[in-house]
Amino acid sequence: MSTEIQLTEVHLIEDKNTWDAFIKSCAPDTFLHSWNWGQFNSGLGHKIFRLGSYKNNELQAVGLFIKIIARRGTYLLCPHGPVGSVNALQPLIEHAKTLALAEKCHFLRICPLLEKTPANQQIFIDMSFRDAPIHTHPELSWILNITKPEDELLKDMRKTTRYSIKKALKDGIEIIKNTEQATLEEFWRLYQETASRQQFSAFSKKYIQGELDAFKNNDQILVFLAKYNGEVVSSAMIIFQDNSAFYHQGASIQRNQITASYLLQ
Repeated sequence: MSTEIQLTEVHLIEDKNTWDAFIKSCAPDTFLHSWNWGQFNSGLGHKIFRLGSYKNNELQAVGLFIKIIARRGTYLLCPHGPVGSVNALQPLIEHAKTLALAEKCHFLRICPLLEKTPANQQIFIDMSFRDAPIHTHPELSWILNITKPEDELLKDMRKTTRYSIKKALKDGIEIIKNTEQATLEEFWRLYQETASRQQFSAFSKKYIQGELDAFKNNDQILVFLAKYNGEVVSSAMIIFQDNSAFYHQGASIQRNQITASYLLQ
């Protein structure tokens, strides 16, 4: 006897706890599918849709879909998702396809955090997906288990890294972390200088401000500053999601022999 997989849409503010509880139950952690990431994108003016696939009234999979209007076409983006049971993905995707057509999108783009095995790839081939020509978010990340004792963490580092951390401590580098507006302004100043020096396309001030505003009320974000002789020389924006901390944005200025970034991280 087969059971029907019923699909419903999740989009109301009061469903935040249900959404985040389901995301927390899934692995690996990703803030790109959190409720607050959806709110952040909504604040940027993007239309967002939160879909949930249910079986016997139990939530099996969810998908945050963001409508992106770009030069290469209008599309629905599902960052680091859908999330949940692989068996519940097809009805979710079929609903998203219908939604995309109603929104006059040219294509649907998904970025599930699944191991790249032939079996997993076949799931999406069967649903007519193909590899995207470029990635939207970084596809590779370094992961560090920080539950180990500090002396063990230091021992596992390269000798030059340990030296740089100790040197920063000896030089009196001061680390500040909070979500105050003045701290964000310091980060923004360094971020602009870093973008100019390294020649990459920087996010806008509105974008950076929006990230802080979307996550700070739930204690999911901190801005770190590293000061040397009263001058901010390095900064980072860290976003927290369940059991992980993501080094999401970083910036620094060039100061010879100053190893502040090592201590900050």
